[in-house]
Amino acid sequence: MNDDKTRIAHMIEHIQRIQTMLQGISENQFYQSISLLDAVSFNFAIEMRKRHSEIPWGSIIGMRNILIHDYVKSNPKYMWDAVRKDLDPLCRKLEEILKSL
Repeated sequence: MNDDKTRIAHMIEHIQRIQTMLQGISENQFYQSISLLDAVSFNFAIEMRKRHSEIPWGSIIGMRNILIHDYVKSNPKYMWDAVRKDLDPLCRKLEEILKSL
């Protein structure tokens, strides 16, 4: 498996983990998986990010950076709403990309 395929598979895995965790946990308990998602997405080849610009790479990385480096600025309500609204479409798109590689 090439690096991009491996990274997409890891992103999908962590999204699914977050979705499972959301079924019965507090907002604070899902922060760790969010940070793992960014760590994986940050390392994608620039060409991969450009080729799939429909994925909000900057937003994924930025959310993790706020969580990890500046808890004062992070808004748990915003984070909670974002994962509930944005993860499903992101996961579906990543699955499409993975199948095309």
